Amino acid sequence: MRPPAPVVSVVMPIGDRRYIADAMQSVLSQSFGSLELICVGDANHGQSYAMCQALADHRTHILHQPVPGLARARNIGIAAARGDFVALIDSTDIWEPDKLMAHVMHLRSRMPVGISYAGATLIDEDGIATGRRQRLKVGPARPHEVFCGKAMGSCSTAFFRRKVFDAIAYRPQDADHVCYFDETLTGLMEIECWTRISLTTDWGCEGIPGLLTRCRTLGYRVVGDIAREQQAWGAVIDKLAALQPDLVARYGDEAHARLLRALARRCIPACEGRLGLALLRAALTRFPGLLLSEIEETVATTSACLALTALPRALSDLLFPSFSSARQARS
Repeated sequence: MRPPAPVVSVVMPIGDRRYIADAMQSVLSQSFGSLELICVGDANHGQSYAMCQALADHRTHILHQPVPGLARARNIGIAAARGDFVALIDSTDIWEPDKLMAHVMHLRSRMPVGISYAGATLIDEDGIATGRRQRLKVGPARPHEVFCGKAMGSCSTAFFRRKVFDAIAYRPQDADHVCYFDETLTGLMEIECWTRISLTTDWGCEGIPGLLTRCRTLGYRVVGDIAREQQAWGAVIDKLAALQPDLVARYGDEAHARLLRALARRCIPACEGRLGLALLRAALTRFPGLLLSEIEETVATTSACLALTALPRALSDLLFPSFSSARQARS
């Protein structure tokens, strides 16, 4: 006999085996215990798949996806979720122990709200805090704030009522499964999905105080990720313009510039200072107002990229200790 449905379903695509234990343990040790963890992976993640099986408890379900892809894994997991609430976590990230409790309490007290989110601490490949934070708006978020990346953040920072995903579910032509995330995108599927929710449903979205997630930046794959996300931007804009052309016309440049700045920030742990500066230059060319919008973030990112590019290696490592550990990780 199948056990009663949990309150929260957590969906985790199976990824890098070096970090998956930390991610799973952070879920299974949550102070809010009425949960199930749905791990979804394909044949390319054999060792990670075995690690999930070794760490699993009675609340864990491990599903196989016949076709690779991050969006496909999330779609399969969400479709299998039995809880009233759904949370997503990347296998490289870590939750603070009270994250689920905070979001459940928030949504239970705010019935018109369908999405709860909180900020994050950024960590390096070794799990050490970089001193940087993902600051997200606290309180109600409007569609343009979601589109511009000021709210919700990554999959690991957001928390949903199951009914939110039910409201955006669709089945592509000739597909054998329901989709929530767009599987045709090469990147930025979160921005597209979050904005689509805010434009096509009546569910509200609110941020709560606190840094409830530790998001890991992986320097070794930054260049490839940047190329994929830049390629995906045009497709995302086309989709959203079909839904709300005024939103894209008014905020498209700002959203693109903020994305480019975020990509530049991800160049820092990869020691790709020149690439970071090129991205920042493109961001400021597209939307000069970025210099005044969250000026601390813009200046900090620019300073770090300049240090990587212009200063002698010994001096940059002295001023920015994280550079040294990043270089060691890449060597």
